[in-house]
Amino acid sequence: MNITQQINNKKNLILSVGVALLMSSCGGNNAAAPEVSHEETSEDAAHNGSENQPVVNADLSGQYEVDAPLSALKWKGTKLGGNHHGLVSIQSGEVVVEKGQIKTAQISIDLNTIKELDASEEYAAKLVGHLKSDDFFQVSSFPNATIAVTSVVGNVVNADLTIKGKTNSIQFPANISLTDSTVTVGAEFTIDRTNWGLVYGSGNYFTDLAKDKIISDDIEFEINMEAKRK
Repeated sequence: MNITQQINNKKNLILSVGVALLMSSCGGNNAAAPEVSHEETSEDAAHNGSENQPVVNADLSGQYEVDAPLSALKWKGTKLGGNHHGLVSIQSGEVVVEKGQIKTAQISIDLNTIKELDASEEYAAKLVGHLKSDDFFQVSSFPNATIAVTSVVGNVVNADLTIKGKTNSIQFPANISLTDSTVTVGAEFTIDRTNWGLVYGSGNYFTDLAKDKIISDDIEFEINMEAKRK
């Protein structure tokens, strides 16, 4: 073998090794980041930036019964210089799911279970007694309030709320999770109590009230509900 052939052979060997290294390097890059990036982009587009719309089986359908011990409604009322908050129990309910979406729901709230959680035992008992009286919820005649969900669009709930026999429509966003075995819902919403005839202490109805006696017309609620497939 002459000197020229030896040089050419060395050049070919170096070129072959260089090509192999280049291909190996490119192959490693293609096997990693691009696929993950594409998957995340598709997921972001599917969810449209919302955490409140979990991926569920579009064919999921069935009836679910509310698990009362695992469900509750928190409430909060305010007046000048302070507020009070507490709980009221969800007595029963049913949720109907069609094609991976809540179609309807009926929830009964037991107003006899109203609790006040931020005052002394004596004052809390007095306040709860007042809330149950005819000044507010008139529990002796209307022991239950109800929420009837009429539709859910995305994560927005449309429902009819009935208190003291009076019904008004409400709307609120919710965190909803659906599986084959359970439905869980968490949401916060505020109502103007005077729309349900709860006018005691309202500055809009009693203009001669001292400022420290005026109770806000707004009642804030937080609902946490779990239902299990029948």
